[in-house]
Amino acid sequence: MLESINIREFRGIKRMESSLDLTDFSIILGRNNAGKSSFMEAIYLLFGGNDPVSGRDRFSRIKSMRGNNNLSYRYDGKGSISYQINGFPGKTEMNSQIRKIEIGKLNTSRNIRPSDLRHANLDFDNSDALTMLFHSSYQESKNMLSDLQSSRQRIEREGGHVRAAELISECVGDEYTEIYLESLEARKKPSGEDPYYVKIKDLGNGVARMIPIFMAIETYEPKILLWDDISTSLHPSLMRMVLRWLNEKDMQVIASTHSIDVLSALLDVMPDDGSVHQFSKSETDVLSHNTLSLSELEILMNDAGLDPRFLSDEFEL
Repeated sequence: MLESINIREFRGIKRMESSLDLTDFSIILGRNNAGKSSFMEAIYLLFGGNDPVSGRDRFSRIKSMRGNNNLSYRYDGKGSISYQINGFPGKTEMNSQIRKIEIGKLNTSRNIRPSDLRHANLDFDNSDALTMLFHSSYQESKNMLSDLQSSRQRIEREGGHVRAAELISECVGDEYTEIYLESLEARKKPSGEDPYYVKIKDLGNGVARMIPIFMAIETYEPKILLWDDISTSLHPSLMRMVLRWLNEKDMQVIASTHSIDVLSALLDVMPDDGSVHQFSKSETDVLSHNTLSLSELEILMNDAGLDPRFLSDEFEL
């Protein structure tokens, strides 16, 4: 498990006020430009290797997402990420410019290596899939579906297309039996009728965005899942289902949001080792955080009653 992290001069973060201690299920809460995305991307880049879904090196993926090949604070100098994983401390430094695709030669002086993972007693065969980063935007979902099509045989062999359909069935009230990546359709089986096929894009915005994420996680089984802006396009029942499913997986979950609804769903699921970290950034780009246990969050939610304005003010959203 990634136990703690501290970031300096990375993207919009000049430094963190103090190291952040993470749990098995951590929710990062904050308004826009609070440093949530930078925090998630720093962890994603920390482990090096290629992105398991797209096959691209991680720096190239972040570059394409952000449209900027410079990850250093104010576009100059060297950023650093200090971490502790399963009691094993380490530090990675990143140069200001991304000039080569190959990570580990120029872009980083010290990524976590397979030997580090063994030293930290982290048993994992594929270091590329150790961490996965998702963003629920329409374009990211579209790109991921395209990438998954090229891995169709593996997904079908692992049963990810069937499990994704089962998960969708749990939240929409209809029965779907499998996802066809070749045609981007879902096989629907109405009660007492012959099955037929529905285009993924016609299943509703939230469901359509979840399908590639479901398939990717079920197929590659990451040990650390990073989900930026997890609440995008998810109605409350789908949000609860997603959090419940994530809690059942054998992985560490780190998700970001600015939505109070996610906190309510989190308390419904109540992970054994969960926490909420409120992010805020000063005028000088120093990232501070306030951590709540789930029991503390529950007290705060109960005090708020039915008035969400109380929580919005409390969390500065």
